[in-house]
Amino acid sequence: MKLIIIIAIIMGALVTGCENSTPTIRAATFNIWEMSTQKLHHVDENGAGLDEQIRAAAAIIQKVRPDILVINEIDHDYDFPDDLAKNARQFRDAYLNRSAAALDYPYVFAAPCNTGIRAGFDFDNDGVIADSTHEGTRLHGVDCYGYGAYPGQYSMALLSRFPIDSAQVRTFQKFLWRDLPDNHIPSGFYSKEELAVFRLSSKSHWDVPVHIDGKTLHLFLSHPTPPAFDGPEDRNGRRNFDEIKFWVNYIKNDAALYDDNGVRGGYSQNE
Repeated sequence: MKLIIIIAIIMGALVTGCENSTPTIRAATFNIWEMSTQKLHHVDENGAGLDEQIRAAAAIIQKVRPDILVINEIDHDYDFPDDLAKNARQFRDAYLNRSAAALDYPYVFAAPCNTGIRAGFDFDNDGVIADSTHEGTRLHGVDCYGYGAYPGQYSMALLSRFPIDSAQVRTFQKFLWRDLPDNHIPSGFYSKEELAVFRLSSKSHWDVPVHIDGKTLHLFLSHPTPPAFDGPEDRNGRRNFDEIKFWVNYIKNDAALYDDNGVRGGYSQNE
């Protein structure tokens, strides 16, 4: 369901923006389970990737041959916090840009996600507030802004054949769930202190402009938390719903929204 919704958003933009153009643009999203830094750097002496799972995924992508590719569940390597696209380039260089079916994406983008970033609160109400001793375990993940056993797990990245206008990207990693109009936060589950820091995005929400033959295509990208792994309060299901609902408000240019630079509003009606 989540991936279909993301594809629908991307393809809707393509039909609107390119309906009178001759070229056909193929956009794809691929959720590669636990695409870890360790797997990505398992290479031979020539730098070719050796991880069987990632090689299989790369073979599928090489067959589909998308012009724009969104990867979900790729690690951000926080040993390099100023270069979160590093692992996406590694995937491109070690796996996609190999063999007779090689694919090259000269443009790569990644921005901070909420996965594995501890909030300092007991978000799941299990009586334990995760600290550094819990890193690498589920106890760590459930008290993070977005689930991840360590910082950067289950993140996102964008690879493109076309130029990405990084200076005009809008990200909403830190937008608070309570600030989404008509939100579905479960009543009584979170404290006021928790709601004052609880972020809507389990990963992030990105509006990424891509330049194609003199036109600008906006990609609205997110990867909502699975609507499961909770209790009768349905906190993850409700959050999942609202992470998708965010885009409805964004398309309506809702003034209640604000990005990570403090700019208010959504998608301008004249774009």
